[in-house]
Amino acid sequence: MSMVRLMLHILQSFALFEWEVTGERIRNKIATSKCKGMWMGGIPPLGYDVENIRLVPNGYEAKIIRHIFSVLSN
Repeated sequence: MSMVRLMLHILQSFALFEWEVTGERIRNKIATSKCKGMWMGGIPPLGYDVENIRLVPNGYEAKIIRHIFSVLSN
């Protein structure tokens, strides 16, 4: 019985290790992509469009955003 428990603990430890390594690798990839200025997906913020994996200002929407901020700041 103790040998079975030992094997289960060893397998569980390897599974946990692999899970942590995978998470770390994904976090590093996301951080590297963000440092390169790459858009990581999802709906871009109002005032921006996505072109070639990068955010670029959308002139029309940016004008609306500036107007909203000026109205709210007064």
